[in-house]
Amino acid sequence: MQHNHSPQGEATPYGVPPSSVSGFLKSSDTGALRNLDVRLFQEAIMNYINAKQVREKAQNQWLCVLSGLAPQLESALKKPGRHVSCPVHHGQDGFRLFKDVNETGGGICNSCGAKSDGFELLKWLNGWSFRETLEQVAAFLGVTSLHNQVDSHKQQPWLQHAQQQLTQQKKQSEQAAFWITQVWNQAQPLGDDAVKRYLQQRRCFTSHVSDCVRFHPALPYFDEEGHRVGEFPAMVCSVQNAAGQIVTLHRTYLTNEGHKAPVEKVKKMMSIPDNLAVAGNAIRLVGPQGSILGIAEGIETALSVYLATGIPTWSAMTATLLKSVQPPKSIRTVIIWADQDRSCAGEEAALILKERLQQQGITVLVMLPDQCLLGDRKSVDWNDVWCQHQHAGFPTKKSLQQHYFQEKQRMAQINMSVIDTEAGKSGECAFCPPHGWQGNPDDYLMLMRERYRDVMFYQRMLVTAKLQKKVKLVIRGPFAQEVQCILGKLNQTIAA
Repeated sequence: MQHNHSPQGEATPYGVPPSSVSGFLKSSDTGALRNLDVRLFQEAIMNYINAKQVREKAQNQWLCVLSGLAPQLESALKKPGRHVSCPVHHGQDGFRLFKDVNETGGGICNSCGAKSDGFELLKWLNGWSFRETLEQVAAFLGVTSLHNQVDSHKQQPWLQHAQQQLTQQKKQSEQAAFWITQVWNQAQPLGDDAVKRYLQQRRCFTSHVSDCVRFHPALPYFDEEGHRVGEFPAMVCSVQNAAGQIVTLHRTYLTNEGHKAPVEKVKKMMSIPDNLAVAGNAIRLVGPQGSILGIAEGIETALSVYLATGIPTWSAMTATLLKSVQPPKSIRTVIIWADQDRSCAGEEAALILKERLQQQGITVLVMLPDQCLLGDRKSVDWNDVWCQHQHAGFPTKKSLQQHYFQEKQRMAQINMSVIDTEAGKSGECAFCPPHGWQGNPDDYLMLMRERYRDVMFYQRMLVTAKLQKKVKLVIRGPFAQEVQCILGKLNQTIAA
């Protein structure tokens, strides 16, 4: 039977709201009554659950509801707002409940996305329909005739602790918003100060930097346990969202001479108010002047790119945040100046961002430093290149233009989510044999072992294996089965 819908948008069990049923049964239309099963409507009245009433009752009770109906969430419920192992995909930190979980019941999985409220979360966790979820929540809250279980769950000590944590987090969120405003207002435009001296030592100072970079003469530093260590000069940068609103502040603690301060963590980000998110935002070091924008991880790296190329470049601060940067709508070309890391974190983040932006119709170039990681060095970024080689270490304007036109021509071909094992199909894919290559599966596996021992191909293989956890890969061609086996073993290696 097709369901009708109530004004609140929820369907009744039999498609007719109770008010309509009772009104119909009181009708003097005896002819219609003879053609209807009255018992069906009586059952509908008995089974009807008012979704709006359940939602209202669940508000500020979701910690109890989720603890009772989704025991697999216990670790997340003990740490609301903090990343824990995903109850569905497992791993280390792929899931968190929203900080307002007691009000909304919502959470987010890194793989599946946000679940806006407790109903959506329970449907996802338990494989329930909306109707089943509504019935279970209503029964738990005592909205139906079944036993009300809220009071018994409120007695659990860890749940009481979680509720206290949420209350404390709300206060901390209000304090965070206050201190962001306070520190930003105390910070000064750049002059002849520690920030200028620091950037000059990193060879990336420019007078064209926007007001998003400021100098604070004496910013308090607190250690991880909240103890005040002292006050230091600091570079304070505003992290802005798409609307230009300051979301939080990034701080680099310095000495008066422009060196890094003698503290445990030189670079820190201030706490973010609950109603804001840092993902998708950036430090807008130089405003875009056309349709091209550069994006890099570090502040110093982004400034180095600007000095070397003249391309306005923003800082995403970390590889993790680089994945989610969203450029303005006016931008049609993005150049990602990725860090080259032994862990491949920079390249992986760049490729994830590239994949996402290409789906929006943006042309994306990924530039990696052409330098080997010697000794125990963990990474090389474009600030290192700038300090050592100046303009000579960067691609010329002509080579960037050539790269751009090549990218435009082969955007579909270099789609990282597609692996084609037919020889010569892609010169950039680590799993694609070279043009003219011939061989059987054993020969293919030997070729892959040779590439595995090559640093460049190994990094590409590793990045592809990591991407497989985040995007759906299409693997085709004569050696698709062998690639699946290789990726599986690589992911086992990564996990170990």
